[in-house]
Amino acid sequence: MPTLILSPTYNYESKTLRKAAQTLGWSTFRFQGDSLPSSYDEEDTVDHAIYCTVPNAFVVANQLSSFLLGCSCDWLPELPDEFLRRKIILRKLRDAKSDTERRFVKPALGKSFVAGVTTGDRLSSVTPHLPANLLVHVSEVVQWEIEYRCFIADQSVVTMSPYRRGEAFFSDYKRPLNALRGEQEEALEFASSVIQTVPCPRAFVLDVGKIKGRGWAVVEPNECWGSGIYGCEPLKVLDVLLASTVLRTAATEDDLFWDYSKHYYRACPNMIS
Repeated sequence: MPTLILSPTYNYESKTLRKAAQTLGWSTFRFQGDSLPSSYDEEDTVDHAIYCTVPNAFVVANQLSSFLLGCSCDWLPELPDEFLRRKIILRKLRDAKSDTERRFVKPALGKSFVAGVTTGDRLSSVTPHLPANLLVHVSEVVQWEIEYRCFIADQSVVTMSPYRRGEAFFSDYKRPLNALRGEQEEALEFASSVIQTVPCPRAFVLDVGKIKGRGWAVVEPNECWGSGIYGCEPLKVLDVLLASTVLRTAATEDDLFWDYSKHYYRACPNMIS
């Protein structure tokens, strides 16, 4: 049976996924510190699912002779217009700091600073510690009415959950946002059209939403092994996590293209020693 590897962080998601894994008869292991201990015996369990954030996720995957899947920094801005419904460009942080107009700016990969609507001057004031060649996505400002998180495996939406509707955000797992039937069907249809049209990893998270006056669009991709699960079904999330951890000896050329560590180091140079 597979093993679920968890970071030292005890939060709702990790505890919920651990309980779900045990329900399936999986083994679970929560490491302490920055990596798996030298005593960890990977031969006892061939298949692993990892739930952890960068950089520890990369370290653990390497210890398991594996790598993790995820989208490149080019994936979002290169989507067809019908899936974006707004302009997004990939820029270096130093260039984005020269903008005088208000734009929505976010790290192209990772969470090195808080994404939001900003100007170049404001961006400079909150990112003085970051590399000038850090890659960012710069987009026009739009108004999102609805946003859904979709866990994707093998070009299918495995489980999904709303995490924003208007000004209401998912903030309490005991009182999650409800998925409205017609709304969820629209989100599912749109997300499915994206993943069946454009190349993508066989396991990742796709956030989609509805832009006021424009319709359904891709919000952003995320790494499934480090994302919040919101109201998604934990048992199904585990299937996606398992698919996102690829043993190097079993990797296909397509898997190797979506090796997230390769894309992360390109987008976030000098961020991890």
